[in-house]
Amino acid sequence: MSVQQPSQPATIRAAAVGGTRGAHLIQNWQRWGLADAVAFCDLNVSLVEAEADATEREGFARPRAFADLDEMLDWGGFDCVVVATGDATHHAVASRILERGIPCLVEKPMTTNLEDACDLVRLCRAKNTIGMVGHEFRHVPAIQQAKSRIEGGLIGTPRIAITLDYCGRMGCYWRRSRWRKSNRTPDMSLTLQKAIHQLDVQGYLMGSAPTKVYASAGEDHFGNNNPSGLRGEGKEIDENSPYHPSKPLYINGIRNDKAKQDNLPVFTDDTDLHDNQAVVIDYASGARGTYVECFFTPDYRVEHTIIGDRGRMVLRAYVGSPFMELEISPMVSTETRIERIPGLGSHSGGDHGLAKAFIEAVRTGVSVQPTLVDGAYAVALCKAIDASAETGQPVQVPCVER
Repeated sequence: MSVQQPSQPATIRAAAVGGTRGAHLIQNWQRWGLADAVAFCDLNVSLVEAEADATEREGFARPRAFADLDEMLDWGGFDCVVVATGDATHHAVASRILERGIPCLVEKPMTTNLEDACDLVRLCRAKNTIGMVGHEFRHVPAIQQAKSRIEGGLIGTPRIAITLDYCGRMGCYWRRSRWRKSNRTPDMSLTLQKAIHQLDVQGYLMGSAPTKVYASAGEDHFGNNNPSGLRGEGKEIDENSPYHPSKPLYINGIRNDKAKQDNLPVFTDDTDLHDNQAVVIDYASGARGTYVECFFTPDYRVEHTIIGDRGRMVLRAYVGSPFMELEISPMVSTETRIERIPGLGSHSGGDHGLAKAFIEAVRTGVSVQPTLVDGAYAVALCKAIDASAETGQPVQVPCVER
């Protein structure tokens, strides 16, 4: 979609709502030479004042700090806004920005329910402006390469997708107080928070929208369903357990103390959080996909296999590795080609790629993916998966108007 935008300055001016994640995003854009960070907004004005000070210390012009969104919007000294507030507030914040016709990038998940997501889609269309969602993995160089090869017909028409999402971070979500009751709080679903990344990538590579899902999930390792000796009155009693709070935490064999955060015991009965799930997805194209997520594997990596009617493609990524591996096996050849594609920077280069795409869309007025429609489908799919896991029944994924 092409939208009419007023003439833009040589450097796009970006504002952010959300004093931590939002400010950090556009600070990076400024470091990369993509945009100027001109304003931060958060209810905690001391937080955005501190971020403005930090920006100035780096030698950049000091951004304005706002505690009131309408005050920032009335000021209007920017060309686009990033929304990186709490997930449940995305709709309330983004709708006020889009209502004024201002280009907007909304962090994922775009909203916590489909009704709000569709409302943002309608509003963006009515105001004829740019709206994108923060599914940054679509802009990882290796995933872009895989998409290009698929669209070029290298493996034919995609028919089967298999995604393995190994989230082996030694129970980091179970160690955090804000996640321990996640499944009882709709806007804190781990499917919406974590699985949404690779579910979106699978649909992107398949080039089709999901129509129906069946999901089975459970808390089968952490929480209260564990061998005796690994839990007691709210804490592990086996000090030799690698999960004991006194032990260091490793991700892919590398020590990572940051992931411990609250460092609560993981084998207790006060959690309600699925630590694994298996999902079957039907696509509008007639293709099918599977998605398997596990939080108690020893490794932290992702693997996407796409099988077409003329070959197979496998994309592998180990978190923390500077490379992603793309394996291509054409039907008409016995030779398998493996490419190692650099993925430097945050989210394997996806953050930079998404920022570059959004800034270019703001500059040209031409929408690019991931659009708000893409974000709405991701929300619809995740909500359907959670509903299926809860009921044990297949669930239709509502169609989002394109």
